[in-house]
Amino acid sequence: MRLHVLAPLQDPTTRRVVLGGAVSAYGDALQNAAQAWIAVQLTHSAAAIGLFALAWLLPRAAGSLVAGVLNDRHRRSTVLKISVGIGTALATLFLVAALTGHLGFRTLLLLALGFALTAPFEISSRNSMLPTFVPRDRIPDVVALNFFVMYLAELLGLVTAGLVLAGVGVVGCVALNLATYFVYIALVWPLRTPNLARGRASFRRAFMDGVRFVLGKQKALVPLLIGAAFAVLGFHFDRSTLPLFALENLHASPSTYGLLLAASPLGAVLMLGLLRPGLPSQMPGRIVATGVTLGASLAMLALCVRPWLAFAVLLALGAARGVHYNSLATLLQMKIPDVMRGRVFSFYNVSSGLFGLGGAAMSWIAPLAGAWMSAHASGLRTLEDPHGLRGALVLAAVACVAAAIAIITPLRRIAVHTSYMHTEELAHLVAKLDKRPKGPEVNPRL
Repeated sequence: MRLHVLAPLQDPTTRRVVLGGAVSAYGDALQNAAQAWIAVQLTHSAAAIGLFALAWLLPRAAGSLVAGVLNDRHRRSTVLKISVGIGTALATLFLVAALTGHLGFRTLLLLALGFALTAPFEISSRNSMLPTFVPRDRIPDVVALNFFVMYLAELLGLVTAGLVLAGVGVVGCVALNLATYFVYIALVWPLRTPNLARGRASFRRAFMDGVRFVLGKQKALVPLLIGAAFAVLGFHFDRSTLPLFALENLHASPSTYGLLLAASPLGAVLMLGLLRPGLPSQMPGRIVATGVTLGASLAMLALCVRPWLAFAVLLALGAARGVHYNSLATLLQMKIPDVMRGRVFSFYNVSSGLFGLGGAAMSWIAPLAGAWMSAHASGLRTLEDPHGLRGALVLAAVACVAAAIAIITPLRRIAVHTSYMHTEELAHLVAKLDKRPKGPEVNPRL
């Protein structure tokens, strides 16, 4: 069966950008799984996992804000190549530390800070350069392809990580991650994008122009706020506190932990592969539906006592997450002018990257939530919950459903203003106009 979502890969330049991002996602999955596994093994502490999540979040947010301005002031292809080179150097240090036995929690924290500071430059430049190579009305197709390939690569990376952790250990994950950087460099090296900078505006002025644009345009601000809200509320549970939940609540082995990590991207791959990219007018409805699905998934996950049940729930969560972020990115790519795209997507990276804050918050409120739930919710009293994560999941589920209801009106407002008409929508309108009655009775206003 030929998947409709793969059609844009026929263009060689688009293929390089998309496959380069896929290789990066594969390596990141190996790297993140190894880091999370080491952190849990070293600490067995929810507070330490929360600190690790914050170490990932804070420099990533700062780096994203700088990366957005650089991508609008310089060649995005150059920013991409430099960021990949720095990531290669950090991956080399990671491997050396693992081989020499110096990979303690402090070293791991410093490496996480370095990776988090570098990643936004790579992500922002790659996302902002995608519309450079494709016609504007094909952007939804390319965005859907990009997310499909990225989640597929993440899935393969997490499955590989589980197998390598169980068989070879952390060193194998880290070495394979380093190899992906060299493949990434080979793919993106021939790329060259135009320099879109206008004049010689200072960095501060360019940054403030981006801030004013986002705050003054609902079409940019609303998707960013939605991405931030659901990132904090639990869309990335598998990337924050799942290792602790899997080990302490489900008593999972390393291989089972790898399968649980793979469930979320597998759900995204299946959903994005079977679901057509969709018309721009369909995106708001999909965003609301995925928010409700997230809440239901977190509530069911709180009741899981078997790894296979948790796998099924994480599968649904991943499917919702894939459609959610694909819809948000499509709205932004459609509505943002090219000269602002780097800065707007830098804010998008910050908003969608707030799961570090969500993971930290969950680890901090989990003991309080767990104690309250065990005292007031009879359904959770019999469930083993040493860190209170089940109670925190229930609270996050309620907040997700409330947030999904709250965003209906803002999404309707921005949905009526579309910067261009999708090809399928235009064809539908032409067909509708062709069926109008002919003759003098036609209203001249038509």
